[in-house]
Amino acid sequence: MKKGLKIALKSFGCVVGIPVAGFLTLAQINQCIVTDANFEDHSNYWTNIMKANPSAGELPVTRLAMLASHDTFSNDITPKSKANPNEDNVSSVKALTFFGKGTFIRLARAQNSNVYDQLRAGVRWLDFRITHIGDEYYNSHGLLAEKLSTNLKLIIKFLEENPGEFVVCDIAYFYPDKENGETDSPEMWEKLETYIRSVKGESGKSLLDFDNTKGSFKELTYNNITNNGTNSASIFFYWDVQDYNEENFKDTVFGRHGYGTKLAYSSAIGSLSSDAVIDNVANNIEYIKKQYPSQEDRDASFRFAQFETTPNMKQIFDALMIWSLLDKAKHHNSYFLESDKINWDTDYSECIFKYMPVIMCDYATSNEYGFNSTIIDKMTKWNSKLTK
Repeated sequence: MKKGLKIALKSFGCVVGIPVAGFLTLAQINQCIVTDANFEDHSNYWTNIMKANPSAGELPVTRLAMLASHDTFSNDITPKSKANPNEDNVSSVKALTFFGKGTFIRLARAQNSNVYDQLRAGVRWLDFRITHIGDEYYNSHGLLAEKLSTNLKLIIKFLEENPGEFVVCDIAYFYPDKENGETDSPEMWEKLETYIRSVKGESGKSLLDFDNTKGSFKELTYNNITNNGTNSASIFFYWDVQDYNEENFKDTVFGRHGYGTKLAYSSAIGSLSSDAVIDNVANNIEYIKKQYPSQEDRDASFRFAQFETTPNMKQIFDALMIWSLLDKAKHHNSYFLESDKINWDTDYSECIFKYMPVIMCDYATSNEYGFNSTIIDKMTKWNSKLTK
């Protein structure tokens, strides 16, 4: 087919397909806003591992395998959600939602369950994308999700119910309040900390009250952050993906562990290909082997693989063929586990968890083809064999 004809057909498809797809998917989105019932309960993920292998409690937490959910709080995005006014691409988001809001929503919702159920399913790394609007803070993924306070309370509830568990709270993105002239400054971070401390659970504790960690990440162990498993814990940090001035947050709770705390951020941004994701992760494993040959070098940072695909604006027509990020992840998460380019064998010393122990994905609670049960089982086996 000639290039000009292809372009014409794609243009026609976008004009017709986006609003049609947007209309049709509203019903599907409403059906999706339910919690999953098919995952196993892994509320005691860490405590069970420490019972099986007490020596794991003495290791740096950066060496422990754990499941991470990409855009953790995007399950709260609904047809009523508005575009995040603080994101740079807000005009593009508004344009897409004008033609078909359902289309954009199904490419923005990366998780199907709320954070409480994600934690019950074994997720221990939470991906925060926070935006500040007026007196309130929200979670966001292009569109505004629920208020931050709502999800903070759910995390606190889980920790209150499960002593001995800890969660990593990774602030991947923070969007200042543009309308009110908020800019990168110590005050910006102080306001966020004050807000988080103001949200308390039934115990009277905020999520930051569960975080008593100090020093570099390689100094943190399960035993010292949970008082040998008697307390629950959180580890907060901001990853400097947006080039904020480190001087403004390094002395806050979000920067006290040092700069550059995440290593080998692997995914195929701007690609719909699962094979491209696998190749990217495999290449980053080789990079870590060469650049950080010793375990001590690797212990200094959290190392993780991001197993999800992300279409860019040029691929929006192709993305229409995908029912949703959730549907794609439901079918492709298990495909990642079956790849022969990545070693998932926990009996082998070169297993992926040696180099990238944190595995991040969309639809982390999905048990389609046994994904959630399989990945948690593999991580548990790996952690249960770790020694100093």
